[in-house]
Amino acid sequence: MQKAIIVSDSFKGTLSCNDIFSIWKEVIKERGLDIALECFPVADGGEGTVDAFFECLGGEIKEIESVDANGKRIKAKYLLKDSTAIIEVSSCVYLPTTTIKNPLITTSYGVGLLIKDAITRGAKKIIIGLGGSSTNDAGAPIAQALGARFFNANGEEISDLSGGNLNKVVAVDISNLNEAIRGVEFVGMCDVKNPLCGPFGASAVYGPQKGADEETVRILDKNLSSYSKVIGKEIGRDCSKEQGAGAAGGIGFGIVSLLNGKLVSGIDVLLDAIDFDKKLDNSDLVISGEGRLDIQSFYGKVIDGISKRCDKKNKELALIVGCLGKGVDYEEIRKRGIKEIEICSNGEVDFEEIRKNAHENYKKAVIRLIEKRLK
Repeated sequence: MQKAIIVSDSFKGTLSCNDIFSIWKEVIKERGLDIALECFPVADGGEGTVDAFFECLGGEIKEIESVDANGKRIKAKYLLKDSTAIIEVSSCVYLPTTTIKNPLITTSYGVGLLIKDAITRGAKKIIIGLGGSSTNDAGAPIAQALGARFFNANGEEISDLSGGNLNKVVAVDISNLNEAIRGVEFVGMCDVKNPLCGPFGASAVYGPQKGADEETVRILDKNLSSYSKVIGKEIGRDCSKEQGAGAAGGIGFGIVSLLNGKLVSGIDVLLDAIDFDKKLDNSDLVISGEGRLDIQSFYGKVIDGISKRCDKKNKELALIVGCLGKGVDYEEIRKRGIKEIEICSNGEVDFEEIRKNAHENYKKAVIRLIEKRLK
């Protein structure tokens, strides 16, 4: 019996991880093949991270009352597995569902409420997925929800922190925050390396997609810079230039500074959690993929993390992807140690057409790959 591991990302808008697994099982059954499958949904910190961890590890899904990026009361969920909590910032501040897309006023406070609830339930390690955020507030409201107090030049406490007023912060009291998070380890799942400020920072790179025009980007970046200096003075170190500090509108900065946490490759967190390296030892082939393979796929994303681990173990990795993006060709893929790739696209250009044919096109790609590698 041959053994294959399926660790594919979803094809957003067309095929979920479960759809992909079902197609593989369907083909193997139809062809009467003696292939044992292990299937794991994967995520790198964005939407679907909680569900991926739940599918792989089990645990309890906790749904609590929180607030969204615009301050509206919502129900949001996280996963609690033993004393570890997995939280997505997108559960509260997901850009596509944010009604008023204005990073001057959006707030990550709701994420702090999830963290607070998890700590109350006994969580000693909190993994935070940093992806899909509509905020640009350096995670200050998260710290505020956990007990930090922020003051303006008049000594007045600021109660409604957001990206638009971080420049008003001149002092901070983190004594209650430190007490609240004592003994708790924080890990940010991060697949970007942007610093907090500057031309490659949170505001300049990600602000426009969150609704910021050129002038707003300038204001946001200036505010982040001012705020980071206050925090640096308080904690005795400058975290603004750390790789990933600019992730999720600066929530990465909030994790490494006020929460004294660390940022790691998002996909590596999940692969470690499922003991992926050990599973590789007993596999004949690993199959991964995503809807659109582009140059960013090889820099800290799902496929990048999986390919590096397969390379270390000298295990063959095959990809099934929806299509190739600009800047990626077969030569580039081979340089990454990936010898086999199947592309689902059948020339469709209309998204509705792509979605309609997604199941059949992926199934054909599976059959082609099986005929080559798993006869």
